[in-house]
Amino acid sequence: MRGVESLRGRDFVATQSRLTSIFAGPKQLVQQSQTDPEVRLAELQRQRRGIDAEMERDPRRPHQV
Repeated sequence: MRGVESLRGRDFVATQSRLTSIFAGPKQLVQQSQTDPEVRLAELQRQRRGIDAEMERDPRRPHQV
């Protein structure tokens, strides 16, 4: 409860960041504890595709001619 109480009085960005961290923790723990190398590799490849797609959409990305 202290973590939730500490969110009072902060702007939305900080609250969103904190909540994102809270929900990412258990997911990251599960991913890192995966013992099957094939499953782990598939997850890393999925993450890579997501990062690649995000980089393609970034408006700051220089346009290639």
